[in-house]
Amino acid sequence: MKEMKQKQLPDAATAASNLQLVAQAVDGRAEAEAVARAHRHVYLEWCGSFLSRKPWERTIREIGSHKLVFGTDGVLHNHDWELARLLSVPLADEEFRRILHDTLHGIISPLLETRDLQSIF
Repeated sequence: MKEMKQKQLPDAATAASNLQLVAQAVDGRAEAEAVARAHRHVYLEWCGSFLSRKPWERTIREIGSHKLVFGTDGVLHNHDWELARLLSVPLADEEFRRILHDTLHGIISPLLETRDLQSIF
């Protein structure tokens, strides 16, 4: 996996249409949401939910639960708090399942099936 700056996301999404991109959506979340809406292969990570002024409920309504994956990549983030924050959002069970499992499973499964582990890491 390669880390990129938020401002690089629009160009990366256009140039790498054959890749599945998961963007951290803390800083510049409005921009990341716009890129996720414009590109079917770009997803947002639920992470640092306390760092944004925009309610996640609104993000989920605007881009859909199928465009989010649950993530707690930072050691300074409290994983229990992040999960509790997600579960406090009024969503249907199906939407929680998408965010917590289905979307990421859909991204990773084809790679596991082809044993293309190099492209995962």
